[in-house]
Amino acid sequence: MALEYFTDEELSCPLTGEIRLADGFGAWLDALRDDCGFAMPLTSCCRSMAHNRAINGHVRSLHMFDNSYHETDTCAVDVGMSNGIRRAALISKALARGASVGVASSFIHIDRRTEYTGLPQVVFHYQR
Repeated sequence: MALEYFTDEELSCPLTGEIRLADGFGAWLDALRDDCGFAMPLTSCCRSMAHNRAINGHVRSLHMFDNSYHETDTCAVDVGMSNGIRRAALISKALARGASVGVASSFIHIDRRTEYTGLPQVVFHYQR
């Protein structure tokens, strides 16, 4: 898959090696990265159902490309980021572009649930 800012290794499922992004999600992700003007290292993108289960991911995770619940390919990423100023900028720009955002201590989850599933835009945090 030829994205400007993200490698196939970052995008692919660690278990299967597959990259299956929802239509337009890759271009949207590149545009978000361009807006930010700084690196957005992905810690998770595409997941098979088996990989998601192995890491105790949510059963309706938007990272999954083979889950019929949402009937969409992957439309979520986790971005590893610890710099507070960059985290704030990423969150602000993602929200402005219509994304939902989840905040964890070591990463920012970004998904396009509204565009691909009709779910409302939300902001949430991960519990330990």
